[in-house]
Amino acid sequence: MKTLVHQPQSLYRQTLGDAFEGLPPVLKRFHEQPSEAMACGTFQVIRGKGWIRGVLATLLHLPPPGERVPVVLHVQMLGEVESWTRKFDTLHLVTRQWLQDGLLMEAAGPMRFGFRMTADATGMRFEFARCWFVGIPLPSALSPQVNATVSEYEEGWWLQVRIDFPLLGMLTRYEGKVTSQC
Repeated sequence: MKTLVHQPQSLYRQTLGDAFEGLPPVLKRFHEQPSEAMACGTFQVIRGKGWIRGVLATLLHLPPPGERVPVVLHVQMLGEVESWTRKFDTLHLVTRQWLQDGLLMEAAGPMRFGFRMTADATGMRFEFARCWFVGIPLPSALSPQVNATVSEYEEGWWLQVRIDFPLLGMLTRYEGKVTSQC
């Protein structure tokens, strides 16, 4: 008699529910890896103008500006949590992601962000929902806001991320092509 081993659902399958099935195959494959996944690409990174935005972006450990910034992404699945290491040229940004109260949560240092996720045949959208600093919820008027889209692109995907700060506007925007063929 064959014993069936229950594989836990991936974080993104749990987060997106039935919408996960409608994702482009390249995104489904990447987000269904059982233990780790790697991807790489080249991004354009733009920082908002002005020294205040630059200082704030640096303090938040956001990537410096550049036209063809090499990016390496390493995702490790650690039970219900995923560890995301992004290397923008020489800058390393490490975050953790998990599902909580219907939101995809992402923690970077003392900051924690909650996203509402949507998906369809074109890709995924990460819509800012909430932000916490050292566990304290911040009102929207005081919190950095991160929004992102991921869409199928040839044999990989196209990523666009924008980080805004109230009253200041855009701190950083980065976008580019990513492929799991590193």
